[in-house]
Amino acid sequence: MMLEGVNLQAIRDERSLFSHVSFQIGSGQCLHVQGENGSGKSTILDALCFGLFGKPFRGINKPQL
Repeated sequence: MMLEGVNLQAIRDERSLFSHVSFQIGSGQCLHVQGENGSGKSTILDALCFGLFGKPFRGINKPQL
């Protein structure tokens, strides 16, 4: 199984948080997200979780993952 994101971007209040982000995560692999405060790390997790589970990362009961 593989999770893939291609050319992702997020804009909030007309400000680009990130753009041109692509990745592939294979079974058993981990993804490391690093950046300054406000750079969009949690926004990436929210977008991925919303696509997978229908709600943002901040709204998921973590033990269920």
